[in-house]
Amino acid sequence: MLAGYTYQRGNLIFPTNNPFVGVNLKWNLQELVSNKQVLTQRNLIRQQALENLLNTQEQVSSDLEKAYRKIGHTKALIEVAQKAVRYRNDELIVQQDRQAAGLNLKTDLLTAQSNLAKAQVDLLSAQLNYQLAILDINILTGSL
Repeated sequence: MLAGYTYQRGNLIFPTNNPFVGVNLKWNLQELVSNKQVLTQRNLIRQQALENLLNTQEQVSSDLEKAYRKIGHTKALIEVAQKAVRYRNDELIVQQDRQAAGLNLKTDLLTAQSNLAKAQVDLLSAQLNYQLAILDINILTGSL
């Protein structure tokens, strides 16, 4: 908005007192074009953010599925490792009985003890992997 008042005394053709009111419009083509570029750039950034969001959601979903499969796999490994520990323990008892009867060598007994220790390590490893898979799910779901 623009308003003003002029007073002049030298020219008789123009009035002495001249009030005026008006609107000053500024139209700049460069600003108009740059605003369109900014809008286009912001739309592209928005589209990129949406793509990143979808990609992240897909990645988290994939990671969750992988963690659930890992839990199922490690449960099966735990069951197998528990059976192996039982079998190796039974084997050790047999070797101890044979040792007491004098039917085997000391190395047979030590081998049975070593096999039992390996089976126990496998069981502990499977249990650790199960706990790590549960931890992965807790991290991905944010329920720590």
